[in-house]
Amino acid sequence: MTLASHAISRKSLLLFVLVLVSSTKAALAIGSPDANLVGLYHLDEATGTTTYRDSSFSGNDGTCTAPACPTNVEMGKFNSAAAFDGNDEIVIPDANNLDNTSALTIQMWFFPTTLTGAPRGLVSKRTSAAAGQAYSIFLWTGNSITVDVDKQATNERFSITNTVQINRWYHVALVYDGSLSAANRVNVYFNGTLDPGSPFTEGSSSIANYTSDLYIGALNLAYAQDYIGVVDEVAIYNAALPADAIQDQFSRGLWRVHQQRELCGGSLCNFVKAWVLPTLGEAIFPNFHTREGIQW
Repeated sequence: MTLASHAISRKSLLLFVLVLVSSTKAALAIGSPDANLVGLYHLDEATGTTTYRDSSFSGNDGTCTAPACPTNVEMGKFNSAAAFDGNDEIVIPDANNLDNTSALTIQMWFFPTTLTGAPRGLVSKRTSAAAGQAYSIFLWTGNSITVDVDKQATNERFSITNTVQINRWYHVALVYDGSLSAANRVNVYFNGTLDPGSPFTEGSSSIANYTSDLYIGALNLAYAQDYIGVVDEVAIYNAALPADAIQDQFSRGLWRVHQQRELCGGSLCNFVKAWVLPTLGEAIFPNFHTREGIQW
């Protein structure tokens, strides 16, 4: 084989991969998603956008109002992600399928860059600390994750055992099943593993139909202290996902981190490291990755 024909073959291989990936994404985009998936936010939108698409086909798109809009960064778990500076928030208008349910799963990836001990919302559907509290996942005291589920009493707020540090990716999943006994209704998974504090006792057998909006990056509108860091791949289901589904989605994301470490010379890529296609001189298949972490 001549050098010229070898170069053509390599280019043809790369073209084949890109066409294959593009075709796969197109097929996924028009396919039927999980019927229980009511909100899916890839957060790939460019800096300056004010609309964030719900890829679950439920129509629960989000918006932001400048200057309180996150910026786009290329170090997301899957493609790019949204970076919040403590004053940003994405607002998804209230919809009946975002609460009004006896089962719920919320999962996401997050990368905190500042931890102060103040309550900073990751995902939350509430009007205020005293009204419309369907559910919330937020960082609070001791660098721990706290969750609220249909919060009407003190036994409906739970803090998990695991803690977080800055500049690291984490996966968290809240699973609520109102059909179970009160002592077993809430489980929280941290990096794919059931938190030692789970299950948590939850008094409500269903989450009411609240009129509160849903927020990403804040606990509620105009809250004094919003989240600081990156968020990617937020998914909301009106079903209680089983443990193996949570583990599978976490593991696929962990594979991405492993490949990112390989491309960055053995250490995890820093905050601004772009995740790019391999060049013609790199092994294509081991390092090329498409979005796999959330069900379509």
